[in-house]
Amino acid sequence: MIESLVPSLRTGLASMLAPGWRDAAPWGYPRHSELALIAGVYGTQLSAPLVGTVVDTVLRNRPERTFDDLVDLVERGPIVLRHILGERWGDTTVPGTARLRADVIYEAAAALVESGVYDALTLSQVARQHTEALGLRLQDVEGLGPGTWASISFMAHVPALPGHSVMRMVHQALAADHPDLELDAAEVAELLGLTAERMATHERVLSYALSQHAGPSQGPFPDPEAEPEADAEPDAESAAEQDPAQ
Repeated sequence: MIESLVPSLRTGLASMLAPGWRDAAPWGYPRHSELALIAGVYGTQLSAPLVGTVVDTVLRNRPERTFDDLVDLVERGPIVLRHILGERWGDTTVPGTARLRADVIYEAAAALVESGVYDALTLSQVARQHTEALGLRLQDVEGLGPGTWASISFMAHVPALPGHSVMRMVHQALAADHPDLELDAAEVAELLGLTAERMATHERVLSYALSQHAGPSQGPFPDPEAEPEADAEPDAESAAEQDPAQ
């Protein structure tokens, strides 16, 4: 049944996908769990170019690191993490809250370690068996929302169910041929995988393109139903961050 929807989805996507969408998705950090976590958290609130500047700052401040040891990241603590993120990014807060992003990233790392995730290998292993549980565990961290796990998993190249924005885009693309169709997240994931294969690309690239169509300033996988402190519209501080001249 899902495979029969592929032609309709391809047709519906024609007007949604921007030119060059196949090359627009960031490659991410599949072998560097620390960078995937940092980029994933910032990616729910900042544009892709700015997320890249955050990662560049981290790389410059710790040039000797392999960035694949979440246990070490937790042991160093949030104060050290603020210094690693640098003066510009270490003192920024999550939109809608007074929480420093460094504190949120530290608590997210601790939550992953508690869940048995220590590096890129264990992240992939645990995510394949407990992807929904990992997402729920991260939502326990104040300042993170439903879109955060999708963003982190995207950066880490691990499987995860599509976020609400991607699901919404898929249903809109199918509406002309199937106006009353309702697919769950697992079915949308399967459909995206099949469609991406027909379009000679990967599911993560197609999902990223759809999420960008949903809203360019809200990160890879925004959730329209998320609480303000999670995947909110940028506040005044974040809006200033999105101006390269700042």
